[in-house]
Formats: sequence, structure tokens, C-alpha cells
Amino acid sequence: LLKLKQLLLRKRPPLNKLICVAKLLSPHGVRGEMKIMSFMEVHEHLKKFKTLVDTKGISYDVVSVRTTGKPGLFIIRVEGIDSPEAALPLKGTELFVSRDLLPQLPDDEFYIEDLKGMKVYTQLPEEKTPPEYMILEIHNFGAGTLLEIQAFDKTTFMIPFTKDAVPHIDMMQGFVVVSADFII
Repeated sequence: LLKLKQLLLRKRPPLNKLICVAKLLSPHGVRGEMKIMSFMEVHEHLKKFKTLVDTKGISYDVVSVRTTGKPGLFIIRVEGIDSPEAALPLKGTELFVSRDLLPQLPDDEFYIEDLKGMKVYTQLPEEKTPPEYMILEIHNFGAGTLLEIQAFDKTTFMIPFTKDAVPHIDMMQGFVVVSADFII
């Protein structure tokens, strides 16, 4: 318990852009290891991170990560956690890394966090055109990715994140174009 308190007291300053890469599920074994679910497209990338951070800014130095044989599930061991009792309070903790540490994606793939807050137009904007909406959140309930769009009157609606619904994405300028057919 003392080691857990020391670990919780060791904080790292907040990073600019954090991306959630995994979630701690439950203790595993008697040495303080934990089952972890990876949110990475290529789950093996999780093994490359030396330090993970939670929502409170607490950092966890990774000692080891090994596969379980099940897709997306790993066993992780972090410094300072050496018993199931010390690991149990961390159950459900989401773990983040700095956006800068993630691999570069192809042009037609995006990290969810990069889309949040982007301006939304129904046609390519002219210079200095105010945005019509913004991307509030990205969801996936099992049937595909949805963008939650917020109007400036704070009402929200969802559209599918498909090429038909979102024909243009400009990451450099920070906006997307949504087909008017999908606007409610």
C-alpha cells in the first residue's frame, strides 16, 4: 500500500495532446500484473511506450507488456505495483500517451482525438467563413463510427463517419465538410 501511495504522489505535468491508448481491466496473478485492453489499431504498438499517464496526470513506468493470445488484450506490469491488492484500485483506469509518440497514419486514417473540436461545414468554406457546426465527440456502438456534431445553439446530432457523409477532411486547416443530406 505504501508503494501505491508513493506512486500516486508522483505526478507528471499535463501534456498538450493526450491520446487514450488502453484501459486497465483487472489484476492478473500475484506479482501486481494487470490485464489491459489496447485501443490501438496495431496493438503491438502498445509495447513501445515506456510511460503511460492517467486522467489525473499520474505516470506509470512500464516494466513489461506481453500478449495473452487474445486480440487487443495484454498483460502489463508497471513500476511500483507488485501485488494484486496494489493493482486492484487501478481497475478501469484509462491510460494515455502524448500524441507525438503515436505513429504517423496514412492520409485516409485519423486519430479520434484529432477530429474532436474540428469545424464542420456543409460545403468547402470561403476564406474567413464562420463554421456551421463542430465535432463534439466520436462514438462507436458496434455498427460503425459516428460523429456527434454540435450546432452553435448547443443541439447535437450524429452522422456516420463515412466517405458519403464526410466527403472532405482538411487536417491542416482543422475542418471537415459534411454532406447536407446528413444534416438534421
